[in-house]
Amino acid sequence: GVIRLDEDGVSRFLTSVATPRPYSLIIFFDAVYLHSNKELRLQEFRREFRIVSASFIANNSDGSNGTKLFFCEIDSKDSESLFYRFAVQSLPHICLLDPWMENLQDKSGLMEDGDLSGMAETMAEFVERRTNLAVGRIHRPPLLSKTLISVIAALIVVSTPILIKKFLKGETLLNDRRFWLYGAVFVYFFSVTGTMHNIIKEAPMYLRDHEDESKLVLFY
Repeated sequence: GVIRLDEDGVSRFLTSVATPRPYSLIIFFDAVYLHSNKELRLQEFRREFRIVSASFIANNSDGSNGTKLFFCEIDSKDSESLFYRFAVQSLPHICLLDPWMENLQDKSGLMEDGDLSGMAETMAEFVERRTNLAVGRIHRPPLLSKTLISVIAALIVVSTPILIKKFLKGETLLNDRRFWLYGAVFVYFFSVTGTMHNIIKEAPMYLRDHEDESKLVLFY
């Protein structure tokens, strides 16, 4: 659903096509070497961008709107020069090029931070607002695949009679008094030591020493 662009692709879809073009392009700029930087959340944004693309295609497969907007991505490893041509200065960077846009460095189609806050849903709102095309319902992949669900269901069906039989015979962990005794003691000390309070209040386990940044001040 997402077209990977390089120099030739940009020429074929943008610079060599006279305006107004019969379509709009929304481009996600990526850099694989920055995926390890958790603060940028590039992998997360890229995944949400692909969800919007797949949802748009699924919801517009039977109409002409499906050919009026194309979702694309440009990776720095394919062509760093394209980052300069589009004036990409920071990531994440997502821009929409409408049919009349000739200047690749035009910032009017840039997706702002607010359009990224809600991930796929706000990305879809941005697309609909700027193109007047309906993205439709967001189709997110299921948490569990059909194969995994089938395996889990089969295990439950097979194990249920065995577990019921063991429970009636008193051979399970739930029938062991020591389990409940140790559990009660654990909950008691977990509560009175203040651990639960720290979790609820999000108290830090340590802070950096203001006098010496290389040292940590631990809280017990």
